[in-house]
Amino acid sequence: MLSGNTVLAAGIAQSFPLTSIAVAQSAITYYTGASYQWGGVTEWGCDCSGLVQSVFALHGCRLPRDAHQQALEGTAVHVDAIGARGSFSSIAEADLLFFSDRDDQRITHVAIALTGGRMVHSALGRGGVALENLGSNEDYVQRLRTNFVAARRLL
Repeated sequence: MLSGNTVLAAGIAQSFPLTSIAVAQSAITYYTGASYQWGGVTEWGCDCSGLVQSVFALHGCRLPRDAHQQALEGTAVHVDAIGARGSFSSIAEADLLFFSDRDDQRITHVAIALTGGRMVHSALGRGGVALENLGSNEDYVQRLRTNFVAARRLL
């Protein structure tokens, strides 16, 4: 059995305001636990850029489909050297975090920043949408910090 909510078109902006808190909360509430699906854009399955595109679209903000295209949106956020434990103090909630595992640094992954040095993203290595603490010593998170390229602010 499937369940869900409906929102009248006239009430979308009220139900899904374009604020950083609301965007971050939607990502957590509607997508945490969704399976990883390459090319997916729904809470039944999504990839990293599909998660970002869908969450921001709920709030009336249109973004391109792919992570490397999303990395051109908004304004750059200066991030101090990441270091072994991470230093994301200049990152605000709902900023986009971009990563690359390529030598040429072309963006291959995107996440939505949360408060407290956390992020939400969809990754095959996590089986889908998951929350990460960027200060964690876990190997997976250390690789994320190593692959961090840039942050962009849309809101």
